[in-house]
Amino acid sequence: MNGKGGHLSDSEAELFAQLLERYCEFELDQFDHWIVDTAYGEVFVGLTRELPPNHPREFYAPFRRPKTEQ
Repeated sequence: MNGKGGHLSDSEAELFAQLLERYCEFELDQFDHWIVDTAYGEVFVGLTRELPPNHPREFYAPFRRPKTEQ
């Protein structure tokens, strides 16, 4: 990781995808809700195992699966 900030490098994006998939697989129980403070204001993040009420599935884009290491 470059640690300089800005956009994620390809390797950082890949690591993020791998860690998020692992978190969702092994750490997420029912839900998590986070507030991430950014230079552009707060970002609200929600992870759930159920589709929230009144949220059509079409609102969501599939998250790309990370490359698997051989």
